[in-house]
Amino acid sequence: MHDTILQLINKDPLVLTVNRRLASRLRQQYDQLQIHAGNKAWASPTIMPLAAWLTHCWETKLQYNVNPARLLLTPLQEQLLWQQVIGESATGSALLDIPATTTHAIQAWQLYRQWRLQPTAKTAYTDDQRAFLGWHQTITELLTTHHYLTNVELVEYVIHAIANRQLSLPDTIMLVGFDELTPQIQTLLQILKEHGHTIITSMPQRQANSIHKFAFNDPQQELESMARWAKHCWQNDSNAAIGCIVPDLNARWHEINKVFAEVFADVRSAQPYNLSAGLMLTEYPVIYWALQILQLSQHHILLPTLSQLIRSPYIGEAEQEQSARAYLDAHLREPGKLYVNIDMILDYSHDHYACPELQQRFSDFINLTSPSSQSPRAWASFFNAQLAALGWPGERSLTSREYQAVNRWQNLLTEFATTEIITPELSHSQALQHLQHLATTTVFQPKNDTATIQVLGSLESAGLLFDQLWVLGLTDETWPATANPNPFIPLQIQRDHDMPHASAQRELAYCELLTQRFYQSATTINISYALMDNDCELRPSPLIKALPSQPIKTLSLADDIHYRLNPVALESFTDDSAPNVSTDEVIHGGSHILKQQALCPFRAFAQYRLHADEPNIPHIGFDPIERGILLHRIMELIWQQLNDQQTLNTLPAQELTLIISKASKKALMNFQHQHSLTFSAKLISLELQRLQKLILEWLQLEKQRPPFKVIALEHRCQYTLAGMQFNLSIDRIDQLADGTAIIIDYKTGKSSPMYWFGDRLDEPQLPLYCLTQQQSISAISFAQLRAGELKFIGISAHDINIDGIKLSEQKYEYDWNSLKQQWQISLNTLSEEFTQGVASVNPKNPITTCQTCQFHGLCRIEA
Repeated sequence: MHDTILQLINKDPLVLTVNRRLASRLRQQYDQLQIHAGNKAWASPTIMPLAAWLTHCWETKLQYNVNPARLLLTPLQEQLLWQQVIGESATGSALLDIPATTTHAIQAWQLYRQWRLQPTAKTAYTDDQRAFLGWHQTITELLTTHHYLTNVELVEYVIHAIANRQLSLPDTIMLVGFDELTPQIQTLLQILKEHGHTIITSMPQRQANSIHKFAFNDPQQELESMARWAKHCWQNDSNAAIGCIVPDLNARWHEINKVFAEVFADVRSAQPYNLSAGLMLTEYPVIYWALQILQLSQHHILLPTLSQLIRSPYIGEAEQEQSARAYLDAHLREPGKLYVNIDMILDYSHDHYACPELQQRFSDFINLTSPSSQSPRAWASFFNAQLAALGWPGERSLTSREYQAVNRWQNLLTEFATTEIITPELSHSQALQHLQHLATTTVFQPKNDTATIQVLGSLESAGLLFDQLWVLGLTDETWPATANPNPFIPLQIQRDHDMPHASAQRELAYCELLTQRFYQSATTINISYALMDNDCELRPSPLIKALPSQPIKTLSLADDIHYRLNPVALESFTDDSAPNVSTDEVIHGGSHILKQQALCPFRAFAQYRLHADEPNIPHIGFDPIERGILLHRIMELIWQQLNDQQTLNTLPAQELTLIISKASKKALMNFQHQHSLTFSAKLISLELQRLQKLILEWLQLEKQRPPFKVIALEHRCQYTLAGMQFNLSIDRIDQLADGTAIIIDYKTGKSSPMYWFGDRLDEPQLPLYCLTQQQSISAISFAQLRAGELKFIGISAHDINIDGIKLSEQKYEYDWNSLKQQWQISLNTLSEEFTQGVASVNPKNPITTCQTCQFHGLCRIEA
């Protein structure tokens, strides 16, 4: 820090800084000065941010018991007061986003007071400004009535106290790091001078030895170069003060954090860099899950939320029950439904997914009861009890960042509790909404002010000096920024009084001031910009055009992380054989096992022996599988009553419609009972209409067939291939007039008989069914129940006069007996491969087979 400032601090003045960061840096450097001077002990200097000093003055004045005492509102209390006033106003009902309106209204309120102005009816030109005038009057009356004080009024409060000699202050007061002073602060300083205080304003400066400008191809290259430059500087001198200034730091925080983390990934010591600004508190996982817990209800919980919560490390006994909770999560996903309830967790006691600790946690959670409304303080206590019931923040040791975030959360609940002076009572939903908004708008950054490399926004760097400095992103689009006047203050007033963001001229002048400050903040300075951003051409800011340009190759950068990673020698070998299926190994899957073995042996192995199925994806409404199950059940119920085509043809239309309706309702009601959280009455009604129409159209097609009798429905049978027993369920078998039979399989999607030919059958189901039956099977066919495409699709031994079923010999050049022999050989081979552990990554058709496969991460065929 500049010697003159440190010498003045040694005389023990009151030092007021522009922000907390500068105050901390001044104290550190003052302490270092005392250590270098050989001092063993010294008095701590009075250094604090201006805002903290104003609050200290209010607290000091309170000690004098001045009546009536004015209560200083916290930012949250002030925000809720404004929201209340705006929401209850005549114009509030028309607003879509009251919190956003509140933010702009408070900014307008602060600007008026900082510039010592009052809004009047004469200057309210727009509807927004007239609405603000009404809110302003109401807020003023409430503050007076309840003796409240807002932070922006605190300056006037201190001015009054100084004028009446109610505060004892040092003779010398120093202001450090202020680029600008509002008229309100200027008045405060003038009052201090009039009462005999010496005022010193200072902006630390350092003589720059070199200032260079660099142009990069794009923002990514620019950012990566800055991070590598900072690392190089740190590697050369770990004690150097290195600054990286990014004007739009908030917007690019995640991108910057990612790049710096990659560049410094090999650093095993404490993180040498610190990103200011930080994240919203809710972006820290430990806090995000605290809010998710508080939003849990006993019923209708989104499965993705509950699934992540079950596996979260921030729930009690998470490590102890890790495996069981993973099993439970997979089990909850099996139905694929979007909503579940907590009671489902309490009911499970199966060995694989029994989680007694989790069950007890959820039991304690749902047993917590609260009144319909209570004070924010009582709600804060209740929320803490809910979090404790689920063991938040977990059993493992928290990282430093998590620990600090949890402490900030506890402070947040305390702040929330203090809002009872504004809102004495809240309902549960209101309390949660307020807490959620508070957490979402609270920016939190773990402390790391002592890091060698400081990545800062342009305002946060005020007053700080560096050995090396890089200012990034100074293009003509961002520097100066676009004007953004407040909508609640007439534009002419903002321009006449030179308020922030009022005009392009104002932004230009302010950025010129900041640019000059950058040039006086370090001995070596790099200024950079990008030439392109996606397809947009960029130019350097007019404020840096005069700087000499330097080629990028002159920069000293740390090695790129991608080049520093040592390559690992890889050894490749093929292992495509699994152990044989043992006699005691239970495998479920029926004909689908053979289908997967035909498509790709590894796919069958992964699914049916490793049980590596991906969890079902939650969805709204009926998925294709569920629609297929429903259709099968309805058709079974219908044909149980009809039995044969003769009954179908002679049944009056009204009775047939009634049979379809009853069967559909019965199947749907059973389905809804099993999935009560997912399927609403309206959804069931719509599905019922769709199914009834589809089935009625299908039965009209069945009437056009030659006579038949249904001799089996959902027929269960067993069949052994290559020593492996398959448990099968045949949808339907019809007996034809000649005494032979046809096997029918219902399909709601598109199908083709071509899937039944070749050594590796794409659809082995119907060929396998055909082999299982002793009676004379003369045909197999899909019954395609697809809206607009209702038809039979099959093959037969002889002409059975059904549209869509072709002679196998005529259409596919296979006679029926030869085809059955071919099926026997092909299916036996597939079964033999599976039982002998053939698990090679060998997709039948790499394009279509791999597109629908879920095991890419296991077979890594694309690698």
